[in-house]
Amino acid sequence: MPRFVIPLIVILLTAAAPLSQHDREMQQLILARELETLALTTNAASLIREGRPERALMLLEQRLRDALRQSNKLVDSGVHLPKPLPSLQAAPDRAQRYGQTYDSREIAASAMALARKLR
Repeated sequence: MPRFVIPLIVILLTAAAPLSQHDREMQQLILARELETLALTTNAASLIREGRPERALMLLEQRLRDALRQSNKLVDSGVHLPKPLPSLQAAPDRAQRYGQTYDSREIAASAMALARKLR
């Protein structure tokens, strides 16, 4: 499922009814996540187009490590996905393969731990 579908569904479902405080907070979280994605992808794409792919790679790998660290903390504190979302549940497996392929033991180990917790 494309990443924009879930936020779009939330927006469409809540467009006809007044928003509760919870719904407004959920939409704020979705907006914050989308703005972070916008910033990250814009910066990485700009660096690649400027002929600095090594800098883009460093930026993306830094965010990958941060996402793994934060995801592990959230799952350790008892936060789980409300329902099975295969593309999101497969993300740690993809990160683990990336870490193994490009010799990043830190990424591979953190991703493997997260994948186990999500199963």
